[in-house]
Amino acid sequence: MSPGEAEFIPVFYARCCPHDDDISSQPDLATKAAHLLCHHTASILESHVRPAFVAQGTHPALDRRRSRKGDVKPDLSFYDKQPWKERKQGEDWDAVDVLRWCVCETEKPDIDALLPLLVPPILTIIDDWDVRYKTTGITLLRHILRQTDPALLAKMGLGDVFLEAVSTCLTYVNDPDLHIPLLRESFPCILELIHALYPTGSEKYVTLYERVLVDGVLNGLKFAGDKLVFRQVLVEQVESVYEGLGAVGVRYLKYIIPMLCETLETPFLVSPITTRSGSLSLQATAARTLGCVIAGCWPRIPRYRGVILRALAMAWRRTVARIRARREEVADAETEALRKLLKKDCELLREACGVEIEPDFAALRALDQPVFGVLLPTTS
Repeated sequence: MSPGEAEFIPVFYARCCPHDDDISSQPDLATKAAHLLCHHTASILESHVRPAFVAQGTHPALDRRRSRKGDVKPDLSFYDKQPWKERKQGEDWDAVDVLRWCVCETEKPDIDALLPLLVPPILTIIDDWDVRYKTTGITLLRHILRQTDPALLAKMGLGDVFLEAVSTCLTYVNDPDLHIPLLRESFPCILELIHALYPTGSEKYVTLYERVLVDGVLNGLKFAGDKLVFRQVLVEQVESVYEGLGAVGVRYLKYIIPMLCETLETPFLVSPITTRSGSLSLQATAARTLGCVIAGCWPRIPRYRGVILRALAMAWRRTVARIRARREEVADAETEALRKLLKKDCELLREACGVEIEPDFAALRALDQPVFGVLLPTTS
């Protein structure tokens, strides 16, 4: 329990309904919290959260008057004043602290009835200019998605509003300290939101997954450049997105496979002994994701066998050089994990390509049997 919660729970407990003032008969903090959640959550939201957000005005996406008039321009004046960030004198909590407590401590089915009180402030927080608040808003939305009936959000007509708000969060790839936590929450959130709003495999479902892949992952990699921490997070998303795309994923192999292979080929090693922080982890993620793509899109993989095998061979050769440079008989745990993934990818590649790949395997063995003989699967 946070310090803020430890302070506002007794205050709310005293305000919400009369209780015995005898200190000796007072329940402990956990009992007070349970009582508030069971009987007074709605009134707490009405009295301590809603007024702070209402004072800012109606969120443009929820303003039906502007929608009826066909006014689609953003109302930037909405962001001029943000009283929900302010703390009253003598209080060590704000409206967001109270909202977070109400959301995170309320479970189904109780949270369903609270949605009209929860949705507007959460949308406002996600749309805030401060990335830390955005991350908080996304976290709260994910909790709601896990605890509520997906049909309720659809009935409220807010699916597209939240999709647009969360989509914007996928574009932050500059400040690692602030943007990495946001990305780690936003990518799972938007996939969970799509899954909640649309039937799996439907046209809208697949279209939105494609949007996440193109606008989120591929564009993110373009702007992230050589920032390994961002590349790590973005590459991690490919497997989940491809699972949702299904057969449609073959459309994007011409972008995904070169990206994964480039990640495996790029010499992130500073020397054979030391590595840039996170480089082996990134390559392991790329190798794991490549295996998923090969297994899921195997009919189209033969046309990419050359670029894939080259990337696997280059990554493998670097692991061998690393082991030799460190004068070790066995690889360290991180290097060994990468080597296992590379070997598995070679096995998947042979399963996908069949006899077509055997001449390429033979050429690698002829080039350097001691190095590549361990990587390549034996001929059956």
